[in-house]
Amino acid sequence: MGRASKILSDGFIKNKTNFFTYQFERLQTYLSLESTFPKPNSYHEIFVACCTQQGTVWGMVEVDARMKSDRNTARDGPYMCNLAVDYQRQRLGIATALVEQCERQVREWHEEHRRRRIQQTSGEDPTSIQVSNTLCLKVRTSNLAAIQLYTKLGYQSVFEETEEKTGETVLLMRKELLDCDLSQVNNEPLID
Repeated sequence: MGRASKILSDGFIKNKTNFFTYQFERLQTYLSLESTFPKPNSYHEIFVACCTQQGTVWGMVEVDARMKSDRNTARDGPYMCNLAVDYQRQRLGIATALVEQCERQVREWHEEHRRRRIQQTSGEDPTSIQVSNTLCLKVRTSNLAAIQLYTKLGYQSVFEETEEKTGETVLLMRKELLDCDLSQVNNEPLID
């Protein structure tokens, strides 16, 4: 958690604050990650790219399909957030691999939901949430590298808003995921 919170803090706030505020924000990021750490079967995952040989974390991302009425995201499906890669490991395909892992997870949740819906019509009472086969994310318009990556991976801008705190313009991007045979999906580690 410590390394993941440092990568997130470096990626999102390091250049926008001073040394003391950065330490506070990093602690806040750590506590936030710890408090929202996914529970089994929660429709929320954190994926971490790491080097097992060195024992270091190189990147992370969250994907969340839980429906939250208090989250104002203008979204109607699973949401990917907090994608960050260590500065020294950028441009090595780690972000792409993390995004693809989120997409695989959403497809799995969608397929699970589809199976439960079929069971429901046969008289069983499954308790599940609606999981669409789309993945949404938000990105600041100033983050051109991220927009370029998401566009290359098939995400389209569907909504634009201004953040109240910073006044920055943020894009909501969405990708319609294709159905695929999950048994054919490669679940190898992202980084060896």
